[in-house]
Amino acid sequence: MICSYDAQDVYEKVDRMLRYIVKILEIPLLIISSLLLAVIIPKFWRRWRSIEIAPFSISDGGDAERRLLFAFARAREALLAIRRPPARHLNLVDRPFLVSLPGLDADVPDTIEVGGLSFPVGALLRYLVPPKVRVSTNWRIGLPQGMAQAAIRRRWARRPAGRTHLTVDSAAGNVQDHQLRRFAHDTLTRAWGAA
Repeated sequence: MICSYDAQDVYEKVDRMLRYIVKILEIPLLIISSLLLAVIIPKFWRRWRSIEIAPFSISDGGDAERRLLFAFARAREALLAIRRPPARHLNLVDRPFLVSLPGLDADVPDTIEVGGLSFPVGALLRYLVPPKVRVSTNWRIGLPQGMAQAAIRRRWARRPAGRTHLTVDSAAGNVQDHQLRRFAHDTLTRAWGAA
């Protein structure tokens, strides 16, 4: 017996089968995509409005990076605890920004797993959604004093929106901790004002 199928008949059967497959997969894909959007959109919005402190550039490694990170964490806590703005032109009460510190805050996981599929959200988010303000810091430790500097850049701006600098003692101790806290507080206040 010879099968004689018309090309049009085969095309219609394949088309009908593909439509059934699409209808079967339509509901799970809709659920997965809506869950993914419900997770991603708030993270996009938070990052869009955030202030990001870039990883520190320190001439002498070791304990210095931890001291500077601790100073920025304390300054962030102090700014978020303020009930009234420190200056009239800075409206800190109305703008609760996310301030992310390097190595301390992981606001976005690298991958999100939904329904057995993993999506590289962290890399995508860092590439597509830049923070509103990015602060890059530099601390040159010298003898007997060094210089801590920060450049504050707004999103897509060519020139820095502000700069801060402070002479910091090179010897670890209470004086250095106080100077680093002062530098971090001044830097975050200016970054908050640039946002």
